[in-house]
Amino acid sequence: MQEAAPIGLVLEGDILMAQQRYADATKAYESAFAKNPTGPMMVKLHRAQTGSGKLTDADATLERWLRNHPDDLAALQFAAAENVRKGQNKLAIAQYEQIVRKDATNQLALNNLAGLYHQAGHPKALQTAEAAYKLNPESPVIADTLGWLLIEQGNTTRGLELLKSALARAPKNPEIRYHLAAAQAKTGDKINARKELEALLASEQAFPDRAAAQALLKQL
Repeated sequence: MQEAAPIGLVLEGDILMAQQRYADATKAYESAFAKNPTGPMMVKLHRAQTGSGKLTDADATLERWLRNHPDDLAALQFAAAENVRKGQNKLAIAQYEQIVRKDATNQLALNNLAGLYHQAGHPKALQTAEAAYKLNPESPVIADTLGWLLIEQGNTTRGLELLKSALARAPKNPEIRYHLAAAQAKTGDKINARKELEALLASEQAFPDRAAAQALLKQL
């Protein structure tokens, strides 16, 4: 019997992933990866291994790939996002810094690094957010990051302008709406802050700051 081509194995894995049959998807991806090891294939394998509960194997797959392919910035960016998800922000910062050193125009890495810097109290948070915004001022996510940092540092005029612009571009983004509401509350605009929070919380959509939004609404 002719051996299945990698594309067939990849499609099989994709179907199994959609069915949440993670262990079976892992087997398909492992076979495909053995035939054609690439960064995107490694990411698929990592996700399948994670879904099947093989967290140690998933981390080993990722670490081995990065060790052997240090210039694969897409894989490194995936690793950084995974570390943020796991709360390993210090490691994620180091990885995003590595990406930015090799590609100073990587706006996603700059934006995420700015957010992590802000959480860590790093003095370069605002500078990094400005660099990301300069590369793509039309991105609502990047405008949100910069706007929120400006609000936190007391530049409420420009901060509010950026947050309003970000929400206009991405009206269904709950984090941006929360940031705008919090900024309005901070500047004394309680009426509009309450309006934004009520609209935000009327939806059942989950987002990281939902509890904070509920607490803020109670204070207004």
